Amino acid sequence: MSSPASKRSLWTWVLVTAAGAGLAWAASGRDWAEVSYAGASGGARSHAVVTGAELAAGLGPLAMAALASILAVLAVGGVWRRLVALVTAACGAGIALIGFSGAGARDLTDLVTERSPLASAATDWSFTTTVWPTAAAAGGLVLVAGGLTAAVLGPRWPGMSDRYSRRPRAAKGGSPVGASVGSSSGSSGGEATGSAVPSGSSVSPGPAASGASGTAPQAARRQGAGRPAERSERALWDAIDSGEDPTGTADDQDDRR
Repeated sequence: MSSPASKRSLWTWVLVTAAGAGLAWAASGRDWAEVSYAGASGGARSHAVVTGAELAAGLGPLAMAALASILAVLAVGGVWRRLVALVTAACGAGIALIGFSGAGARDLTDLVTERSPLASAATDWSFTTTVWPTAAAAGGLVLVAGGLTAAVLGPRWPGMSDRYSRRPRAAKGGSPVGASVGSSSGSSGGEATGSAVPSGSSVSPGPAASGASGTAPQAARRQGAGRPAERSERALWDAIDSGEDPTGTADDQDDRR
């Protein structure tokens, strides 16, 4: 049976690791940078906002995969739990790499140019990044630490199927059930052997046995005599055509004749 300390450790890990995955998933939909640019001839500056999903399309799927692996850690055990924990750490490493890469000037310029072809003629660019790339990197590091922790401590944690595992029960005397059953069967077998009738001696049936054996055939004969004879469906129709009663007994048919 799992101890309360192992349960607390497991659920603390679940909450912390899920928070890291949730932080990375939230960061994917936030604004990572604000870009402003102006043409060579001057004039009003244009502004554009770039989100994390636009800079890194794999950030959201990695966060969702990390959340799914956390649930899988709860469902499996043993070696499989270690493997799933390593998957969690790998997802965290990918998220942290994306976060640390941040919003590069080259990537931002390419995105804005794809949105607005007029921006390709701009010469004056300025970039303002937000805190969300750092938040995504922090969530990835939490996932890496959580995955490695689960790979080491995972086999000690309880699983979802532990409550359904069967354990041998002890008898009242303290011995297992199998031992008590074996001893009782052995003793009964010894008594049966000891009470066997010696060879060569004749045993006559008692009154009860002889009476029972005598009355059984008589009851069967009485039941057979009072019951109509079983006939096939064709024989029943033939009896009706000939004027006989197919439901009567053989004695009733003899009397009518």
